[in-house]
Amino acid sequence: MAVNVDHLKEGLREYNLSLNNHLEQLQSDFDSLMGHYAHFKQEYEGQAAEEFKTVWEQTAIWFDDYIKSAKNLAITLEERVDSLDPM
Repeated sequence: MAVNVDHLKEGLREYNLSLNNHLEQLQSDFDSLMGHYAHFKQEYEGQAAEEFKTVWEQTAIWFDDYIKSAKNLAITLEERVDSLDPM
């Protein structure tokens, strides 16, 4: 069974496009959440606010790490797919 490299490259390019679209949407949603949190932080005080702040900051770090890792994956994938093109 022969491997159709062009078919594989097209599938990888579609996956990369989907990944980039996902990242754009996730970044937009995350930026919106950060804006809401900034407003919320100004209005909310007390022990519950401090506990929420701690958890939110950990979550924000996780989201930021995820977005950075996914962007690196997209860049690496694009480089690898491009390397499959004939010279």
